[in-house]
Amino acid sequence: MKKFLPFYLFLSLSVALQAQITIEASDLPVVGDEWETTGDGGVEYLDLGSTGGGQIWDFSDLQLNNVAIESFIDPALLFDNVGDFPDADLAQFQVGSTRANLFDITDDAVYELGLVVQLFDQPFLTSVPYVPPVEVRALPTTMGTAFIDSFYFDLVLSDESIAADSVRLKHLEWRDSEIDAWGTMTTPSGTFDVLRERLIVYTIDSVWSYVGGAELFSSANEVARASYNWLAKEVGIPVVSVALDGAGQPASATWWVAESVAPPVPVYSYVYASGSGLLQFQDLSAFEPDSWFWEFGDNTSSFEQNPLHQYAAPGEYEVCLTVENQFGSNTACQVIYVFFAPEANFSFENQGGGIYAFTDLSTDTVTLWSWDFGDGETSIEQNPVHIYASEGDYEVCLTVSNAAGSDTYCVNLQFTTAVTELPLQEALKVYPNPASTEVFFDLGEAAETGDLFLHIENALGQEVYAMPFSLLAGGGGKTNSVVVSSWPRGVYVYRLSDETGRPLAAGRLFVQ
Repeated sequence: MKKFLPFYLFLSLSVALQAQITIEASDLPVVGDEWETTGDGGVEYLDLGSTGGGQIWDFSDLQLNNVAIESFIDPALLFDNVGDFPDADLAQFQVGSTRANLFDITDDAVYELGLVVQLFDQPFLTSVPYVPPVEVRALPTTMGTAFIDSFYFDLVLSDESIAADSVRLKHLEWRDSEIDAWGTMTTPSGTFDVLRERLIVYTIDSVWSYVGGAELFSSANEVARASYNWLAKEVGIPVVSVALDGAGQPASATWWVAESVAPPVPVYSYVYASGSGLLQFQDLSAFEPDSWFWEFGDNTSSFEQNPLHQYAAPGEYEVCLTVENQFGSNTACQVIYVFFAPEANFSFENQGGGIYAFTDLSTDTVTLWSWDFGDGETSIEQNPVHIYASEGDYEVCLTVSNAAGSDTYCVNLQFTTAVTELPLQEALKVYPNPASTEVFFDLGEAAETGDLFLHIENALGQEVYAMPFSLLAGGGGKTNSVVVSSWPRGVYVYRLSDETGRPLAAGRLFVQ
């Protein structure tokens, strides 16, 4: 995951003045703002200057590397998590990351309320509220403005990838901020009137593991970090941020990239133009590239901006887009899976007594099956078993689909064998039917020998019960009791078979 730059580094200034500047609440980022940054790790040479006014900082030799996009969005876009932060009016994230920070902006201060983050590749975001919400900027901000604040969060995590039943993480953080200088700053993006913020962040992270109900203390880590941030009115994020090493010397820098000096950032999307492996690629790159080079992962390429590409076969392909302008070039790759629209096909076997076993024979990758048995019943199973209650002609249709498209195949089925022709159809008694709590399947004194098996499926063709028949002590009869009190109401299909799978009796069970 890309490094996330906290919001307190992203405060803008409103109007250009010749000397000292002031930040008001109206100068802060708003929903829809986007800013671009890049990092430079070789900054030991930077002269950080001293405290006070009239400073001149020349950082024009900063190097441009990979460009990241910082985006400010409406917290409502976080859907299920927004309710955990009712006071949030702004959320900030780095495009491509899996976390976002939430903020409450008032006339007097900016408060960070917490974050939402994707953990362990889970298909949802986890909310991490800060207790209490922490101040990240006192307003108005000018020379000498300072504050100290703190917060904590306490989080318990459980996932199969953790070598414990669960893990508890507790984070304590103190922030000490002061505007200690003002002057002018020159970077590759231009020259700006700025305020300099000195920021010290002290954290304690503790970890506990839970195994078998016992709490085991694992570790604690204390870290103190210092940095300087230069704030300019023309830009909604710091013009430059410099992290210091343990000796107080420059270790790394992040700086705002003006579009006038930025190489393009490659971004693309694609859609299926047809079901036969034809994909339409669309360039979404930032910073106005003037040339494009696509590699489709099948030994073919294109120089078009938005190419239409035909794949010969389904499978995984690494697609790379290289974009370039006068300031440089960048490449982005991602692995895509190309689907071909499936062709539907199936076979069926008459197992007697109105029981038909259907087998999917569709080609190419299928992600969804939809069966229509022609008698008002349906199934989403790949290979369902269906029982017809009465003789007749039925049109059975299978529709299969995937990301590339869908196809339907239909067959006319003639059912002329009555259910009562099954060997044990008359002998098997099912009661009560309809049932609400428990139902009995009773063969009485039927002479059938060998192992018997009872299968029950729901209306979708999904098997909900499969057990050998029980032999009750005394009386010599064969009976099976099935508890259905927790089953959803509806129509179910039961089938009694021998050890070879030969159907012996079948019918419908109604649960109410």
